[in-house]
Amino acid sequence: MTDIRFTAKQIEVLDIIKSRNPDNSYCSVYDIIEKLSYPCKRDALLHVLKNLVDKGYVERRSMELRDSRAVRVFGITTKALDYV
Repeated sequence: MTDIRFTAKQIEVLDIIKSRNPDNSYCSVYDIIEKLSYPCKRDALLHVLKNLVDKGYVERRSMELRDSRAVRVFGITTKALDYV
């Protein structure tokens, strides 16, 4: 297995996804943006998430209905638990 190097921002995103929401539901993009310690645009976060999904560290979960909107939520994989 090759060693992967994560940036500090990727580690923060993984930590947020791992910790979930206070009601123990999965995090959406908007939940993650609210919890980040740095300002981040939605498109930039989607790029980070796509990279983590492609590498197998984050998985896209089913759509959930929140505030009359369907939102995609994300969960952490067991592969990422070794790093977070």
